[in-house]
Amino acid sequence: MVREDDMFPALEPGLDCETAFRRIALRTAAEIDAGLALFFGSEGHAGPHKSRVALRRLTAALDGFEPVLRRKVRQGLRAEAKRIFRKLGEQRDSDVYLAGLGAARQSKAALARNAALRERLRDDLRARKAVAFAPRLQSLAESGEIFRRGAGALALRQGPADDLAAEALEIAWQDCLAHGTDLAEMKDEARHDLRKAVKDLRYLSEFFAPLWPGVDAAPVLARMAALQDALGTLTDLRAAEVLRKGRADAAARQNAARALKDAGQLWQALCAAPVWWPERDANRPWDVPLGVVAEGTVKG
Repeated sequence: MVREDDMFPALEPGLDCETAFRRIALRTAAEIDAGLALFFGSEGHAGPHKSRVALRRLTAALDGFEPVLRRKVRQGLRAEAKRIFRKLGEQRDSDVYLAGLGAARQSKAALARNAALRERLRDDLRARKAVAFAPRLQSLAESGEIFRRGAGALALRQGPADDLAAEALEIAWQDCLAHGTDLAEMKDEARHDLRKAVKDLRYLSEFFAPLWPGVDAAPVLARMAALQDALGTLTDLRAAEVLRKGRADAAARQNAARALKDAGQLWQALCAAPVWWPERDANRPWDVPLGVVAEGTVKG
């Protein structure tokens, strides 16, 4: 039996940017394809969840590798991934709400609404030809059509992936820090935005960690995952409250307070810790600095 890791190997030291992105794109395309197949072929909650995770990982990769990707192609893929992600989010919110009620409290009417929503979303995604998205991503990556062209762009594509990775991680980290350090002072929307930023940082960290085998990224990855879960609990409780038309019971309020406390401690610890990745080597002989390549030209 062929293992997934054999079909889609992780990154490794010494890779160029083009090979690194292609490996990530092919793996995420397979993950998106599998998640959507599960959504169309089963009634469980795993399909929407797995599809959304894979789509979110893809958008993180598209942002991280922006300097080597064709702008219009990247923007088109990103926009379509977000559209599918949002559609599946409707189903996930409904599934989370039902799960929160518990089997004993799930009325026939609520179950019927959930099933009807699933069928409507399936019809919408079929009409949008969502199942063609992953094969298109695969084709663009394998053919090279997704990559920028011209001498400057080619230099970046063939340059070391660890330099691009270090810059992408720094950008993602600064995006996280821009939200502030006090979660208790943030509004719900701001905390949700922070969670999305932490997701980007976590997914990029998971992609790029193998580029530096001597660096132990596991502790900070675990902390980011725990923070993401705590913030996700807050988001789910808020979504359930909306579905209950603003009615929050005592248990939900207690769970929200606990999740906020946990998230606040995790976020402050993450802010206080040094970044896990090495700094980009500014002395490497790049023909063109990262982040300045347009479509086959150099901005100067």
